[in-house]
Amino acid sequence: VLHLKDGSCAPLHTQGGMYFTIKLCVGTPEQCFDAVADTGSNAVIVPSCVCDEMQGSGCAKDDPCFRGTNTSSSFQSPPDTKTIFMTFGSGTIEAAIATDVVKVGSVNTMMKDGVLLMVSRAALQLHGEFQGILGLGVPKDSAVMPYLTQETEAAESGPKQAADSKQSDTWWHSLCAWFPLLCDDAE
Repeated sequence: VLHLKDGSCAPLHTQGGMYFTIKLCVGTPEQCFDAVADTGSNAVIVPSCVCDEMQGSGCAKDDPCFRGTNTSSSFQSPPDTKTIFMTFGSGTIEAAIATDVVKVGSVNTMMKDGVLLMVSRAALQLHGEFQGILGLGVPKDSAVMPYLTQETEAAESGPKQAADSKQSDTWWHSLCAWFPLLCDDAE
C-alpha cells in the first residue's frame, strides 16, 4: 500500500514477487495503466500510442497506450516536442515530454512537462507488456534540497553554519554533479 499526501492509500500489486505495480491514470478522461512503482527514479512514464504504431519500437500493437491529442482535453504538448532517452537497469527508453493530469489513488495533479510518453522501448530488456513507471524517488526540485542536505552539511561543518553562500553553492553543484536527477537543469 502506498500512503498518499491526502491520507488515503493506493494499493500496490505484486508481479510474481519481482516488482510492484500501481494504478496510474493520465489525462481527461482518464487513461489508466498498471505502472511499475519505482523508488529509483522520479519520472512518470506511460507508453504512447505512437510507440504501438511504429515498427521497431519494441511496442506491440495491442499494448495499452496513452493518446493525448484529440483524446485528452487536458493534454498539452510543446510545439517543438522534445524527446529524451532514459536508461534503467533493464535498458533504455525514448520518451516525448508532455503535460497532462496524473492521478494515483484519490490524488491528482497537473504535471507541466512532467509526463514522459514512451515512443520507443526497443532497447529495453523486458519481455511482455510494459505499462509505464511511477517514479517514487526524490523529486527533481531544488525546494527539497535543504531538507535532503541538512544532515550532511551539519556533519561536514559541525555546529557552525557555512561561512558564505559560495561554499553552499559549491556543495550544491557537487551534489548535482553526482546526482543530476536531484537538480533542475537550470541550476
